[in-house]
Amino acid sequence: MKKTALLFGILLAVFLMHQRADAYLELSAFYSGDNFNLGSSSSTSRTQLQGSLGFAVDRKAHFLIGWNYAWHTIAEEASSVSTSYSSTQMGPRLLWFFTRSKAWSLGLTYNLVTKAQYKAGSGPSEEWSGTAYKVDLGHNFALGESAFVGLRLNYLSVTYTSKLVGGSYSDISHTITSMYPAVFFVYVWE
Repeated sequence: MKKTALLFGILLAVFLMHQRADAYLELSAFYSGDNFNLGSSSSTSRTQLQGSLGFAVDRKAHFLIGWNYAWHTIAEEASSVSTSYSSTQMGPRLLWFFTRSKAWSLGLTYNLVTKAQYKAGSGPSEEWSGTAYKVDLGHNFALGESAFVGLRLNYLSVTYTSKLVGGSYSDISHTITSMYPAVFFVYVWE
């Protein structure tokens, strides 16, 4: 399913970019790291990367539709016990510049293919499957007529419904939500 969805997304983006001259590329990144040493040490790091490709659906490129791919990781270590979470997500994305100057944008993403690897301490590695959605509000700074860089506030909610551990599937109901800032870059070929 994951390979089929990725192939579909790439083919759709390439076909639509070929048919229209107003394609876009979007990249977004966030990283945070914490270290605590209060008698015993603990550390946490988070990385969230996202990219999307697509096209504008209107003449002034205020509405952009594309295919999103995201990668999220969380690594924690406390009292010599490590926990890791790594997720890949992909699905359709809508980006709307809602001011005439394109100074503000609102993004909506539904990642219909979401996979994760989770491992806590010496326990077995688990593979989770589910879906995710993300809403983001961005303030954009123009780097010319077609390029923008800026800051976003993101809200992400991921729901996992199945897991695979040692060849055995089971139903689960895990939800991970996060709110985080990110820097981003958008280039629109008009």
